[in-house]
Amino acid sequence: MNCLFFDIASHCATFAVVSENHVLILKEVDAVVRDDELPILVEGVLQEAALSMQDLTHVACVTGPGGFTSLRVAVTYANVLSDQLDIPLAGLTLADLFSARCSDSSAIWIHSTKRQEVFVRGVSEESDHWSWPAPVHLSLDAALEGMASSVWCGELIESHRQAVVEKGMREAVLEPLTEALPPFLTSLAYAKAPVVPWYGRNW
Repeated sequence: MNCLFFDIASHCATFAVVSENHVLILKEVDAVVRDDELPILVEGVLQEAALSMQDLTHVACVTGPGGFTSLRVAVTYANVLSDQLDIPLAGLTLADLFSARCSDSSAIWIHSTKRQEVFVRGVSEESDHWSWPAPVHLSLDAALEGMASSVWCGELIESHRQAVVEKGMREAVLEPLTEALPPFLTSLAYAKAPVVPWYGRNW
C-alpha cells in the first residue's frame, strides 16, 4: 500500500505517504492551504518520497469538520485523484484521526467550531461518552454539562481550552502521527465511490 493522506481541515495541514508499516514521508504546513497550492504540496511530498502519482494505491483525506472552502477543495481533489488514477479512497473526520492517536479510551474529542459552539464525540466504545458515537454539534455549555470524562483531545480556541481546564479536564497525550497513521490508514474501508465534505450541520 502507498496511501496518500492529507488533512487541510486542521489548524496545521498535514500531508503524508504511508505504507502498511511506516510513514514514507510526512510534511506539516502551519498555514491555510489554498486550492492552487494543494496539488503543488502533494507533488512535493511524492517527490520527497521518491514516488510518482502512478505509484499511489490509495487516497485518504479529512472530510471535516473545517472551513467550508477547505473541505470542498480537499474532497474535490481526493475524488479527482481517485478517478484519474483509478484507485480507492476513504474519507475520515478529525474525530476519527484523534481517536486513532488517543490511547485513553475514556477521553472525549472536542473541536471548536464557533465562539460558543463545539463538536464532540467519544473516542472509543469504552468512553463514558459513547452516547455520542458520531460527532455532535452542541453549545459549549451543553457539551461541558454532559461530559463526565476527565480527559479530552482535539482542537480548541483559547477560550474553550480555558473552559475545559476550569472543568478540571486534562489534555490527552497523543501518539505521534508517524506511529498512528500506518495502522489507522490500513484499517479504513476504501472504495471508488466519491467522498463528501462533513460540515456537521446538515449542510
